[in-house]
Amino acid sequence: KAKVGDSVNKLTDNGTADITLSDGTGSIIDPAKTSYGDQYFTSASDTLNNINGTKDPFTTVTTPDKPYYRLVTVTLANGKSLSDYALNGTSGTDYIDNGDGTVTFAQEVTVNKADPIAATVNTDTVTSTVGSSVSTLPGVNDKYTVNKTDDKTLITSVASAGAVYRSYDAGQLSDPVTSFDIAGKYYRVITFNAADADKYSFADSNVISNENGIITYAQPIIVSEATVNPIAATVNTDTVTSTVGSSVSTLPAVNGNYTVNKADDNQTITSTPIAGAVYKGYDAKTKELSNSVTSFDTEGTYYRIITFEVANADKYSFADGNVISNENGKITYAQPITVNKATVDPIAAKVNIDTVTSTVGNLISTLPVTNDKYILKTVDGKTIKSEASAETTVYKNYDVETKKLSDPVTGFDAVGKYYRVITFKVINDNDQYTFTDPNVISNKDGVVTYIQAITVTAPEVTAATVNIDKVTSTVGSLISTLPATNKNYTLTTADGKTITSTASAGTSVYKNYDATTKKLSDSVTSFDTVGTYYRVITFKVADADKYSFADGNIISNENGVITYVQPISVGQESGAKVSQAVTDTKNVKVDVNGDDSSLSSKVGYSLTDADGNSLIDAPTAVAGISFSPEYYIMKDNTLTPATSSDAHDYTISKKGTYYRRVIFKVSANTIANYDFSAIKGEVNKTDSTVSFLQKIDASTNPATATITSPSVNYDTSSDAASLKDPTGVTLKDDKGDTINSGNPTFSGIFSTKENAQNATSDNGNVTGDLKEGSYYQRVTFPLAENDNNAYDFGDGIVSQDGKSVTYIREITVKPSTGGGSNTGGNTGNNTGNNNAGTGDEDDWTYYYDNYGVVTTKTGQDSYQLNNRANEAIENRELAKDTSWKTDQYRTNRAGVKQYRVATNEWIDSNDVYFAEKSTGDEDDWTYYYDSYGVVKTKADQNSYQLNNRANEMIKNRELGKNTSWKTDQYRTNRAGVKQYRVATNEWIDSRDVYLIDNEDDWTYYKDAGVVRTVIGQDYYSLKNWTNETVKNRALIKQSSWKTDQYRTNRAGVKQYHVATNEWIDSHDVTFIKDIKGIVNVDETSSYYTVYNIDREVVTNRALKKDTSWLTDRQAIDPAGNVYYRVATNEWIKQVKGVYLDTNAWYK
Repeated sequence: KAKVGDSVNKLTDNGTADITLSDGTGSIIDPAKTSYGDQYFTSASDTLNNINGTKDPFTTVTTPDKPYYRLVTVTLANGKSLSDYALNGTSGTDYIDNGDGTVTFAQEVTVNKADPIAATVNTDTVTSTVGSSVSTLPGVNDKYTVNKTDDKTLITSVASAGAVYRSYDAGQLSDPVTSFDIAGKYYRVITFNAADADKYSFADSNVISNENGIITYAQPIIVSEATVNPIAATVNTDTVTSTVGSSVSTLPAVNGNYTVNKADDNQTITSTPIAGAVYKGYDAKTKELSNSVTSFDTEGTYYRIITFEVANADKYSFADGNVISNENGKITYAQPITVNKATVDPIAAKVNIDTVTSTVGNLISTLPVTNDKYILKTVDGKTIKSEASAETTVYKNYDVETKKLSDPVTGFDAVGKYYRVITFKVINDNDQYTFTDPNVISNKDGVVTYIQAITVTAPEVTAATVNIDKVTSTVGSLISTLPATNKNYTLTTADGKTITSTASAGTSVYKNYDATTKKLSDSVTSFDTVGTYYRVITFKVADADKYSFADGNIISNENGVITYVQPISVGQESGAKVSQAVTDTKNVKVDVNGDDSSLSSKVGYSLTDADGNSLIDAPTAVAGISFSPEYYIMKDNTLTPATSSDAHDYTISKKGTYYRRVIFKVSANTIANYDFSAIKGEVNKTDSTVSFLQKIDASTNPATATITSPSVNYDTSSDAASLKDPTGVTLKDDKGDTINSGNPTFSGIFSTKENAQNATSDNGNVTGDLKEGSYYQRVTFPLAENDNNAYDFGDGIVSQDGKSVTYIREITVKPSTGGGSNTGGNTGNNTGNNNAGTGDEDDWTYYYDNYGVVTTKTGQDSYQLNNRANEAIENRELAKDTSWKTDQYRTNRAGVKQYRVATNEWIDSNDVYFAEKSTGDEDDWTYYYDSYGVVKTKADQNSYQLNNRANEMIKNRELGKNTSWKTDQYRTNRAGVKQYRVATNEWIDSRDVYLIDNEDDWTYYKDAGVVRTVIGQDYYSLKNWTNETVKNRALIKQSSWKTDQYRTNRAGVKQYHVATNEWIDSHDVTFIKDIKGIVNVDETSSYYTVYNIDREVVTNRALKKDTSWLTDRQAIDPAGNVYYRVATNEWIKQVKGVYLDTNAWYK
């Protein structure tokens, strides 16, 4: 293949792709020895005979019936000659056998069109005017050419002009014209004679065609209006006015006064106006209207469109700038409308602004601009549309009486109030709003002027650090031997700069310091025991209150003095003996009001040295042990005295967790030579005792109420004696003893259970004879003193004075057609002969909360079920030897007893075995996880039974007496049984063990909140339940984690629970929890430092004295310092002068 213009040497030689010879088994051509002729011919025979060959380029496109040809010579493979083959065709006509093993053929060459050449049409610009004939158009000239696009080579300049058309679209001309009747674009046909026109391509869409030697082009002609002398004219309308708030629909219609007239003789041109839309803006220069409206919201000038239909409107001219246009047979006019304020009644309003504060030293340019909080509202809360802005001048003084501002400032040089002007531009204002606020100084012309107060506080505080020497002493030394302050006692800022100060040490030393209250107590003149003592170091500093300290030992920084509490570590003299004491003050669990001797028993308590020798100084160990008569409760992580009526001496009357002190009598020598601090012993030298805190958990006993639910006949009186019969109605404890102090009482009848529960009296709301249905009654038991605290009454309703408990029972009234004689004839073997029942429930008595499991017997394959009416249930039976939960039973007067095994399904007691405890059914248990501790078996017997998860006894597995076992969870069931898990699938009854703490003596406390790791290091390690470091697990710094509890041991270690079996040390976190209260700061300091949650000082914020702040969270840092949140990530530390009031809370 080739293209027009190619020469023969541009033909592609494709070897075996051009010709193939095959003997049926494959090609017989040597592919490397094919050759091609260098001429082309017009026929195959001319090609083979070399007649009229040429090397000139191809000039025409060939078709299959008249192609070009060239010679192709192939060499036969393997040295063969053509005579070795029988080749189809005739030598000399179809091919030439050259006799040397080569064969020559004539190859057909197809010639396609050449690639198009980009070209451009050039013409002159032609214009005309409306009314002119197309014959007036200029003819073509030398500018009408066709050129190649790339090198501008001329293709042709032979052009001629043809007809003119009104429209041209995508190569199609339409609507021929002989003259121009309207302004716009027209098109004239221009043709160019060009040989081979079709070999050119045009990007210009106005080229219609290029073929058959002609290029046809649609030449644009721009036709404009003819220049004429306009006629001066005027537009006449009425004067139109309206008021703010009116709708545009209320405007008057056009009338006979709306005309267009000639200016010279006032001759009317038209009087057919049409009124259109109304706009708020009109620009006479651009003739543009803007902001269409449907009503008038502000006073001013609006514009209404008036259109006049006028033939030849464009021949008139108007000097009036409100004429928008005059063309296409229409004159459009912007009619002014004057809108005035409406006369309205005054409306009471108020100003709302944002609170603006700053600090001394700031420029007024730092003040915030107005925002969406700067609004005007009516007194009934409706927002008034307005635009607020703040003036740039600020004043030091404002006189409310004269409404005068004075003493403008550029910056704030002192603490106090400053003032600036806020203006509100009111939209749609008729000055109808009135203000009683004295800070509104004017309200006129749609502008409200308001004086805003700006509160300026003291400048930012600077974080600082106290630097001191470490001071030590020894037991027996006088405080006068302590070293004085020296050059090492300095104050430095956070960036290391020294603060000029003078340090001095106080002459008093104290034994105790409370970092929370900042109180020192118990002054001493010498050191009599090992431990930490404290003395006061004062630093005299100019502007002391401008510095802030994170150190909890700073007592105050005010009035030019910074007061610091210096710890003094006191140890034994070199060579003195210090022994470690060991104690066992087990925690106790008791029942409220129970006869539990564990509160008075002194068995199991000890105080020994490390070798187990008793340190009690008394004739007998028991004689040297006593208990504090006072009890304490933990409130906000602080021990608080318990109410004596709740707990005192050996009596606890109310459920809860209490603490008391176990006191050991020791000798003075023991106090001097033993260290009790590690085991949290509190030493009293006066009476030579050491006391320890003991935890006591007091729980209530379960109360069981047996309440019959009568089934009575239709029309039984609501006041019938049978409904107040106490027979079978009991309230007992877990030992079966009666709890109630007198006979139960029965209320009137209620229509619903809710009415009975919520009743304030026992009168009932149903009287007369009872009809079919369910009714409810209050059954009330009187209680002895404190029984309300001693027992858990479940669903019972305990009275507010604690003197009674009420239960609600259901009463069933049978249908009026009742009767029948079914007496529960199923006697146990159940062979289907139950008398089927008649709907009569046989006067059943129901016993609720009777939880257990019934197991069918094996005497027959299945056992019948009855419904509540004692009718046999079709197609429902229980298979033999199967177990089913039951929650109640019923009996009738014939002595029949049935257990309920599903809603409205009952089985005869003679068909089942009943077990109070679950027989292999695990679902009756409630499990309590993450309850870590140690249980110790009692000494009452040699060994104690273990049960599996299904509560079955484990054979050959028991726990010996006086042995301790770790536990991680416990479970309880509805019968009140409690068991501790001591191994996988092994449980022991709580009555066989004492629950003690684990080997680290941990005590667990519920306290939900969040812990946040501190900044000190990148990661913090975690501990497991046994206090071993958790491998490959740590918490990243400044990360927050939920916690539900914490634990402490006797060594004083405190850890928070952050995941299952994962605990973090309290020194590594800040604990945060929700509270509600008000933080009050007094005059102790002029300003109080504000911190972020990572205990970093917020340098540009402080709380002013004598102010109150809402708080919603409390934080406790690793040092035990307490903080209260007063703003987003802004916390105030509980120091002297900071008080929390939890009795006040404002929303």
